Amino acid sequence: MLKKKKGEKLDITAEGFSSRDQLMGILTNSIDDVFIILSGDDCTAEYVSPNVERVLGVPVKEIEKNIANLGKAKYMDDKEITYQTIKEIEIGSSLSHVVGREHKRTKEMHYYNETIYHIEADKSHKFIVLISDRTKEMLAKQSLEEALAIARIANQSKSTFLANMSHDIRTPMNTIVGLCTLLQRDTGDTAKFNEHVKQIMLTSRHMLTLINDILDMSKIESGETTLNVTEIDVVELIKEIDAHIAPQAKAKRQSFKTTVAVKNEKFLGDKVRIKRIMLNILSNAVKYTQDGGRIEFTVQQMSRPSRKHMYLQFIIKDNGVGMSEQLVKNIFDPYTRELGSTTETHGAGLGMAVAKNLIDLMGGTIAVESKEGEGSTFAVSFKFPISKINDSNFWVEQGVARVLVVGDNNLVNNSVTWAMRKTEVTISFAKTNKQAKNMIDKAWGEGKGYNIVIYDWAGEEQACLDTLNELRQDIPQYVPLVVLGDCEWSDIEEKAKAVGVDAFLVKPFAVATFKECVTELKMNIREGLVPKTEKSPLADMRFLAAEDNELNAMVISELLNMVGASCVVKPDGKETLEEFEKSLPGQYDAILMDVQMPVMDGYEATKAIRASSHPEAATVPIIAMTANAFAEDVKNSLDAGMNAYILKPIDMNKLEETVAGFKK
Repeated sequence: MLKKKKGEKLDITAEGFSSRDQLMGILTNSIDDVFIILSGDDCTAEYVSPNVERVLGVPVKEIEKNIANLGKAKYMDDKEITYQTIKEIEIGSSLSHVVGREHKRTKEMHYYNETIYHIEADKSHKFIVLISDRTKEMLAKQSLEEALAIARIANQSKSTFLANMSHDIRTPMNTIVGLCTLLQRDTGDTAKFNEHVKQIMLTSRHMLTLINDILDMSKIESGETTLNVTEIDVVELIKEIDAHIAPQAKAKRQSFKTTVAVKNEKFLGDKVRIKRIMLNILSNAVKYTQDGGRIEFTVQQMSRPSRKHMYLQFIIKDNGVGMSEQLVKNIFDPYTRELGSTTETHGAGLGMAVAKNLIDLMGGTIAVESKEGEGSTFAVSFKFPISKINDSNFWVEQGVARVLVVGDNNLVNNSVTWAMRKTEVTISFAKTNKQAKNMIDKAWGEGKGYNIVIYDWAGEEQACLDTLNELRQDIPQYVPLVVLGDCEWSDIEEKAKAVGVDAFLVKPFAVATFKECVTELKMNIREGLVPKTEKSPLADMRFLAAEDNELNAMVISELLNMVGASCVVKPDGKETLEEFEKSLPGQYDAILMDVQMPVMDGYEATKAIRASSHPEAATVPIIAMTANAFAEDVKNSLDAGMNAYILKPIDMNKLEETVAGFKK
């Protein structure tokens, strides 16, 4: 280390050092540049800077022995530098190149900028080699180039996706516009008019699916998706999925078989998201399976040692067109269409990506096996907490105490007995119509009439219909007659209802499905069953609605008028609040609340209504009526004080179901 006395200048000339080597050593030890001086005659090393071992991992003495000990270089421009190349450099000129060399000590690949100068000094010529470590710069450059390449690919994928999405949205839009034109033409032809309306509804729902896929993917990618965990009944879930897929498969004359094998029927999970996943995969199975093909949907509970969780596996298998190995690898990539062409598929290419991300969000797994021309198999596995919610009062509340099953199949009878074993419902069996009539008469005479009669549909269709017709004559008209069968309900529904059948249960018998059936029948045996009515639960109700869009306001008013209800519409939350505050108790039966509105939004209006001094402020039902389609939107609505949530476009069946729940 150099020192100087106060007032003296530090001598930094070569004369201030004992030798040239000492000077070069001090200069090079703190930098990543290596200096080597080679003889102009035979390229032997006359000088090697002492930092060479740190920068290249090669001791000075090794290089002094032979310059080749630097190691084999990987030339980035593929132009190898040899002794001959060096000797051909003219005096006063230089040659530069970038090489990759393995660091002899760390064994890591480093990148160096190497420049060779040919100089003349003291009537001799030398080669000065400057080797500069540029690893950090090169790696940074490579990272930037890779990021740029990825960005270009992503942008290209998104551009392709947007082009495909534009096609997919414009296609149903074109259909809707065209059908509206046909509606104007065919106003006098009822059959054509109704068919046009039906097609508009189907096409509109398809557009909603496309939009939901896009929105869901956006939410998932931004990490804003939340799960809405509720109690789920496996059988009920599968029935709902089956109701969506069975008609699609039937339209293509495909065999669609559903098998459920579970021990625990209830668990906790996000029902909407699970349905979305299954419907996505099953819809693809229907779409890519030929007419007359086969689709199998199996739900099984895997055997695992756990009292708190159930392990469910959903398997979808088809014998359709199958997929190539490359497509199987890419099928879950966002912005990638299933078959890469708008002419071969109608999806927006996000459905499977959404499904995969939702599966990951719920801690599940998905496996895919497929072979072109043979079909595909998807296996989705989840671990769900078992529900401990107790619904033992259900049957008492619904007034179901005694059920009669008519049929001679012991396996069916045993399955009903086993399924209902934990309920307090008494199950009786009659193998023939005559026996059933005697049991019905006796029970009625003792004041212990059956609340429901279930008929096991087995055998020829006409024979079953004749038996049902006889049964209907033997039981009171207000006692529901339910068919339990493995046929397609749509195939026999019209004929079955004509002989007095009220509902249909699909085999195998399951408590959850039966409970749903009972709920739909809206029974209350203790008060005495009354004949069913076609009158809407919305009839005679008075609604206050908040809706800022004039066209939507007109639509909701007309829809409510259509079922016998009335509606007062206000354009924003503030006017809705003011109208409610000045209303008389009982003037409005419920409030339909849009969320996004000017002046005051639906959340603020709901909070203000709940905090108002109106006698019904805390009790009037407030139903969110909005286009916001995410689970967090539902939560925000409920947190604001709303009672329920309905998505736009308004589904009148859903509104009726929701309002009926408030009336109970």
